[in-house]
Amino acid sequence: MTADAAMVRRRRSAWLTAVALSAAIFGYYWLEWRTFQGFVDAVDHHPQFMQDFVGHYYPMAQQILRMPPTPVGGYYYTSFFALVISPVGRLSLPPAMTAWAVCQVICLVAFWAVSARGLLKLTAVQSAWFAALCMTSYPLLNNLKWGQVSVLLTMLSVAAVAARDRRHSIGAGILLGLAAAIKFYPGLLAVYFIVKRDVRACVSFAIAGAIFYCAIPAAILGWHNWFEFENTILNTVSQTNLALRDPNSQYLTHVGLRWFASVAHHPAPAMAGHALTVAGFIVAAGSVVLAWFIQRGVQSPARDWLSMSAVLLATPFLVKTSWPHYFVYLPVCQAAVLSACTAGFQSIRGAGRIAAALCIASILISSVFVLNLFPGYGPYNADGMVFVANAVLLVAVVLGSKLTGTLRATS
Repeated sequence: MTADAAMVRRRRSAWLTAVALSAAIFGYYWLEWRTFQGFVDAVDHHPQFMQDFVGHYYPMAQQILRMPPTPVGGYYYTSFFALVISPVGRLSLPPAMTAWAVCQVICLVAFWAVSARGLLKLTAVQSAWFAALCMTSYPLLNNLKWGQVSVLLTMLSVAAVAARDRRHSIGAGILLGLAAAIKFYPGLLAVYFIVKRDVRACVSFAIAGAIFYCAIPAAILGWHNWFEFENTILNTVSQTNLALRDPNSQYLTHVGLRWFASVAHHPAPAMAGHALTVAGFIVAAGSVVLAWFIQRGVQSPARDWLSMSAVLLATPFLVKTSWPHYFVYLPVCQAAVLSACTAGFQSIRGAGRIAAALCIASILISSVFVLNLFPGYGPYNADGMVFVANAVLLVAVVLGSKLTGTLRATS
């Protein structure tokens, strides 16, 4: 068989795999939900599709250029993001929703492409399976239902890592700075640049973040208006206890308090919440140390994938507003761990199998299939299943780091 014929055969196999998987997934969705509104109702509360866009982004896009700009209720993002989406505020609501839905699809496709081809360098057939993983991941479906920006932020973050791995440090810093200027928590991934000892990426991230977050909106809105807008947002976020009371929160402290109340049948003491918060900081610090340790391992693609995953998986241990859609990074981290187990750790079969089993468990727990085993999204989220999927995968990354160290010692 010639090389061209083999390539054609591989492409045909990839397309057949993609079509078969897509048909099976959408067939399953139809059996479960029957209608698109059934999907909207089953994934989370509120019957409005893209309610975060309809209720918060769209009104903010309409008002941001009205002086002085004032945040609308429920808008917890930056003035920079409001300016970015301001063009849709000039449209009536139906075409604005269509435009935002198209943006959601573009971000999803870009996330798949950057993760599968740009970072993990999966084969065509593997990329088809990764698409299926994304299509059945509850955090991604949750993001789509709410019309959220988490897919955009994660796509930019993964693109930053992929750019850094291609030695495009300045571009990597700019991409991550752009993500952090929309919402702060993606800036946590700057730790990846630090453990890589990439000064250019760190500096470009700081400069780009300052330009996007401060310089551009201040130039458009005026320094005073920009400062008042951002100060209002920061004060509102710091004073609200919405996440504490919301059973959808997947933040360690909130999940732990719900577990305690469920077992003990009474609210947990205040000390328990403080202890869980401290534990979250310890785990997050451990994730940073883990990323540093992995970077001292052997030279292999798995090193960068696992260190990136270690940093991303620290999110629910630090970020209080860890809603289910924040976890859209799970598919790329899950694929990274599986790729590491199958590509770099064949010689340590027992440990590799354990890591792969934990990863598969994480995939199942965070999937729509396990969601549909629950009476509804309420118990699924209240039980912290997305947090559990994140924690299980972090254990798999820890095991992967031990494998990396072992491989280094034997190389």
